[in-house]
Amino acid sequence: MWKNSATVPYCPNTSATNNVPSNHSQSADYQAPRFDHDPTTGSPRGLLIEGSATNLCTYSGDMTQSGAGHWSVRTALVTTSWTGFTAPDGTASAVKIIPDTTSSRHTLESSSTTVTSGLAYTASAFVKADGYSVVSLVVAGGQTRRNFTLSGNGTVESQFGLSNTATITPGGSSGWYRVTMTWTANITGNAGFWIGVPQNASTDVVTAWSGNGTSGIQAWGAQLETGSGASSYIPTGASQGTRNADICYINSLSSFGFNTTEGTVYVEYYRKQFPSSEAGYIAVFDWGASPRTMAVGNALGASTTTRITGWNTSIDQAGTSTTNGINRIAASYGTWGGATCPASVSVNGQSASTGTIDYNASQSRWLSIGQ
Repeated sequence: MWKNSATVPYCPNTSATNNVPSNHSQSADYQAPRFDHDPTTGSPRGLLIEGSATNLCTYSGDMTQSGAGHWSVRTALVTTSWTGFTAPDGTASAVKIIPDTTSSRHTLESSSTTVTSGLAYTASAFVKADGYSVVSLVVAGGQTRRNFTLSGNGTVESQFGLSNTATITPGGSSGWYRVTMTWTANITGNAGFWIGVPQNASTDVVTAWSGNGTSGIQAWGAQLETGSGASSYIPTGASQGTRNADICYINSLSSFGFNTTEGTVYVEYYRKQFPSSEAGYIAVFDWGASPRTMAVGNALGASTTTRITGWNTSIDQAGTSTTNGINRIAASYGTWGGATCPASVSVNGQSASTGTIDYNASQSRWLSIGQ
């Protein structure tokens, strides 16, 4: 609710999905503000603001597509009665990965993805137990693999190949989970994305074993993207898909009585992982030039340092913010002295860090929530 005559414009992205607890990916091209929720409790986290991201995996929601470069390899799987299952978005587009009775690995494989050495990537998919309860995410080409158990709150299990970090998020009563795996590539070139069924939670998915021909794992919504965390699901077809950055802003600071002499900015937010090379500013005042610019947030996406900055000078509070948790920042700015103004920043109840920044509040015109 906004108590003022001024509006808060919201610029919708493309091919975005909302993030309600029981349905992680409802509707493509969602043309309204999206709100994030705790996937387990359903508690609201607030407005969801995401940067631009690209899903490198084609036909992410239609794994029946077997054309060259898509889900073209089905190793030792039953391919009768394996389609038409209800996906998290309510469509009958999920598939069931059913290991056959052959002694082999049992994987559904896409060859549409390529990676660049030295970059961090995150693979993710929505999966559901259907006879078997252990699933494996695989990025081939000598990269990495991780097992997950799909019961209760979900369990991250054994990893193989290159080191990775992983998460599993339950989707409430629907039985769906979103599993993610992040690693740093050591090759440049093709690295296929596989979803497979291992014999058990501690066995590598590439180890041969025999299924029973009926039990399996349902899968949908495969995604491979750069960065050290999974963003909301981006649907794709025959080509890769890009979600534009979310932009939420107040285009006139004067419309709500912004103090142009001195003031305090308070921000409470749930911080997910940003790409490590990008600043993670939460509130940005008139980004573009000195001295009208001020920003509050994290110094870099992978950093726990909190910052208030002007265009050229900043004040940091190191090692105090939390990733994947609630953060509360209070930042103050004072009277412009001709070159700088006094300022301070505190996060999560820590003693304030103080100094000066090159910021003149009287020149700021707008506020952006999320950079």
